[in-house]
Amino acid sequence: MSETETANAQGDARLYELGINLVPTLEGKIDAAFEAIKSIITKSGGEITADSNPVLIKLAYTMGKNIDSKWYRYNTAYFGWVKFTAQSSAIADIKEELDVDAEILRYMIIKTTADASTEASAVADAVASDKDGDPVAPEEVEPEVVEEVEESEDAVSSEEEETKPEVDAEIDEKIEEAIEELVA
Repeated sequence: MSETETANAQGDARLYELGINLVPTLEGKIDAAFEAIKSIITKSGGEITADSNPVLIKLAYTMGKNIDSKWYRYNTAYFGWVKFTAQSSAIADIKEELDVDAEILRYMIIKTTADASTEASAVADAVASDKDGDPVAPEEVEPEVVEEVEESEDAVSSEEEETKPEVDAEIDEKIEEAIEELVA
């Protein structure tokens, strides 16, 4: 193997940021859930360089997640981020573990720079507003599960069947494609 091939095989570690929305039902368990997410990164060979603990935010739109064969919809989530260095080859392993975590509503991994850091609470303040666009204090945001629907072949409503899973799958697919382009 030439020196160039060896250097490419070893690869240089890159700086990434994981933005994450955790389900709002984790009250009291947020720190443990966030530590578990950080351990997924370190277990895959990543090194945490910065983080911002999750804070409860109102979501711009209702998000859904299938947990144990039940469809849950949320209007709030705990938002936080982790900045880490890792080999690009480790990202697939990290994503694989994050995908199966029932406590994660959504996440995104992007390449970033060392100077791009904003505390999660500042982000929450920036996006928090009521229906009239007026700011909402973080303490006024309550964890909210909009709807819990048990899934079975006969129990799925026609509206839900036509829109929610397909829209979420389409959005998730587009996000994954964008992430793949950034990571590659």
